[in-house]
Amino acid sequence: MCWNNGKERKTFEKRQAILAEQYRAVGMTEEQIQQMYEYDLAVYRSERVFYTHTQALEINFDDEDIGEVSNFLLEHQAECFRNYSNRYWWVDELERLYSVVKNMSDAEKELITLYVFDGYTQKEIANIRNCAQNTVSYQLNKIKGKLLAAQGGKKDEQ
Repeated sequence: MCWNNGKERKTFEKRQAILAEQYRAVGMTEEQIQQMYEYDLAVYRSERVFYTHTQALEINFDDEDIGEVSNFLLEHQAECFRNYSNRYWWVDELERLYSVVKNMSDAEKELITLYVFDGYTQKEIANIRNCAQNTVSYQLNKIKGKLLAAQGGKKDEQ
């Protein structure tokens, strides 16, 4: 999916200005209006994260291809889960990931929080941290490597 942040942010700010006037007309204080703005901004950032990290799945298969694709998916699924001998394999997976995240530095946890949960872009995080965007990108890739390594992925811990 596509998200034009400049256009969407401009539309968001226009909407907020109109809402602020309506809020003032019904007697809300500036503090209450600011709280509403901050809530709406959090929703906006959440939508931005969703739209920038979600891709449309455009698959147009002929009837002949469906069997081939389903066979591939079944083989891949068997490969992914072959090491899991019981129904609750995912508990061990969560424990490994939890262990990695728990052992991360506070700076790494803050970076994940800013990027994933608060919806900031790498550039915005770089501005907050007074560093280059490449540094933020490198740090995120390092964290990704740690998590992949914990899952048994191909990328080793750095």
